[in-house]
Amino acid sequence: MSKSFNENSRVKIPAIVHLTRLNYKYVSFKNVENYIDVETNIYKKTFEFALRKINAVELSDSDIENFIREIKNILVAEDLGRKFYDKLKFGIGDNIRLIDFENPENNIFEVMTEVPYRNGKDRFRPDVTIFINGLPLAFIEVKIPDNKEGIQAEYNRMNKRFSQEKYRRFANITQLMIFSNNSEYDDSEVVPIEGAFYAASDYENLFFNRFREENLEIYNQITSIDDSVENNILRDTNYLAIKSTPEYENFLSVRGNISKSKLIMLTSRRKNFKTKCELLKLTCKNSSLKVANSKKIF
Repeated sequence: MSKSFNENSRVKIPAIVHLTRLNYKYVSFKNVENYIDVETNIYKKTFEFALRKINAVELSDSDIENFIREIKNILVAEDLGRKFYDKLKFGIGDNIRLIDFENPENNIFEVMTEVPYRNGKDRFRPDVTIFINGLPLAFIEVKIPDNKEGIQAEYNRMNKRFSQEKYRRFANITQLMIFSNNSEYDDSEVVPIEGAFYAASDYENLFFNRFREENLEIYNQITSIDDSVENNILRDTNYLAIKSTPEYENFLSVRGNISKSKLIMLTSRRKNFKTKCELLKLTCKNSSLKVANSKKIF
């Protein structure tokens, strides 16, 4: 294909490549679509394998289906996903863990692109979806660099979507959203819309936060890009032709806030992994300034 530069090549593909440096495995959605539960986007193949692995118990196919059915039922509650969050923290069924917080390396971290969030004929496709043990717990939306209007438009779209009951399950299962145009923060902005932002689910108004890392040494703890993995991502997304071009290499470097924020917020290699699970949920309903009771599972 001819070289084509847009928000995918400049932001989305570099984001996915950097996630693989954090031990996220890239999975081609078109190859596993039949394993995605359309009502929750749970990746059933990994969900089944992971639960058996981290719990070291025999689980029948019927057990797995019952767990998915239970998750579906609690995701329709008008509780901003609190019941589901409790399952993440304390387990499901007879104390079956969904995530191993004590041993992060036991979990399975995966990333896909363009996974549709569906309800009947209605759907939207986040640019990047993050899975832990088959659970779609986060997503990333990207915009063309230096495109302030794009970030604002995405903010408005997500507010509208998550206010609608038809997307309630997806609002409740999502633990973290990241939005970025891969630009540096502009501290002179009255309403910050330049850079990378994160938020937790809300049915009314998402509260966007900025994130700056104080310990820059963390970047030295991350592995290098695997050339074969990068080639696979580029080939699967039809962008192999842009590899090694100056523009792509520029955006692939850890120069922009989407790269920095991802490498910081989505890594499981940091200390106090379990403590990080208390980081993000915004619940202060009667205040114009929402504060974190903190829910985050990365």
